Amino acid sequence: MGLPSLNQAQARPVGSPDALKKNYSKKTLLSFLGGIVLLTLLTPLNLESSPRSVRPQFTAQVKKSLDALPQSRIETLKWQIALESWGFSPGVIDGRIGPKTRTAIAAAQACSGAEVTGTQDERTAKLLGVGAGTLLKTYKVSLSDLKSIDKDPPSDWNEKSRRHHLGYFSLLDSLCEKFHTSPRLLTEINPGISLDLLTTGDTIVVPNLRSFVNRKKAEVSFLEIDLERKLILLIYKNPQGQNYLRGILHCSIAKDLSQAPVGTSTIKRIVPNPNYTFYPKKWPEVTNVFETLTIPPGPRNPVGLCWIALSRKGYGIHGTPKPTAIGKTGSHGCFRLTNWDVTWLKNILNVGTEVRVYQKSSETSWAWQEKVQP
Repeated sequence: MGLPSLNQAQARPVGSPDALKKNYSKKTLLSFLGGIVLLTLLTPLNLESSPRSVRPQFTAQVKKSLDALPQSRIETLKWQIALESWGFSPGVIDGRIGPKTRTAIAAAQACSGAEVTGTQDERTAKLLGVGAGTLLKTYKVSLSDLKSIDKDPPSDWNEKSRRHHLGYFSLLDSLCEKFHTSPRLLTEINPGISLDLLTTGDTIVVPNLRSFVNRKKAEVSFLEIDLERKLILLIYKNPQGQNYLRGILHCSIAKDLSQAPVGTSTIKRIVPNPNYTFYPKKWPEVTNVFETLTIPPGPRNPVGLCWIALSRKGYGIHGTPKPTAIGKTGSHGCFRLTNWDVTWLKNILNVGTEVRVYQKSSETSWAWQEKVQP
């Protein structure tokens, strides 16, 4: 049984004597992180609503795909799929342990009251339902997949502005985004298949994501954006004024940190499938545009599938045409998420939600950082 929901549990002051009791079934758990007293809670981690463990039914195609992966990669895939389903983004689901996945594990551990290590452990795996259901599944390519592709994707901004829609760069690009994965993993689990040459009705193997509509819908009071760790923290504040961590998302931030909107703002509007206004002055590296351009919507629009405007003019949280570059490249000042993360986020935010941007992790509600080995 998972942790109780907030309406089942009596909130306790930070540092109360029984805060770390090991009665996980009916008591709210408090976690002390890195010498900073912090109250965090995953609410509710109720495994009765998690996917139940079932005996996997493997097709020959799925079995071939599993045989192509080392066991360590298979285990990591299980963790990444489970973490994402609870709102702890591991980044792109690729079956490889890295800083993003370890940070997601640490956040889940903090919320459950476990020791925060960022490494896989049995207790956290059980709470998250790691390994529940089948890991991979088969998928038939549809006509809509093929229609989502821009067969001649423009690179020139003037040409982009003349289009009506900016689709995916390729079928592989489209399929990777649909299943939140990387071209490398999708290629690895489909040995001998040319993924860009598929047509309607062809069958491939893909990660078995937990249904998007069942991804945990966190109750969020405000967002904290940590420029140091490139993280968005989803925070719930209860009536007693205690902060509860509800999820984390990895983001790209301003290349020039002096351009980042440090301080407090609010969500001004939420726009699905937005246009993008190209201002030449903001793109000094582009030398052949001399007027403001309107770039049409689409998944490969510069701001992706959603624009969440902040009250600070010109700033927002948005998607990206390059999901594997999240956290690795700099923006002009806004906060980039994968399209699947920003689409999920827009469904749990409201106009007026507060957004707090901090330069240092120590200023946020959850300040854990992975220790770098010398």
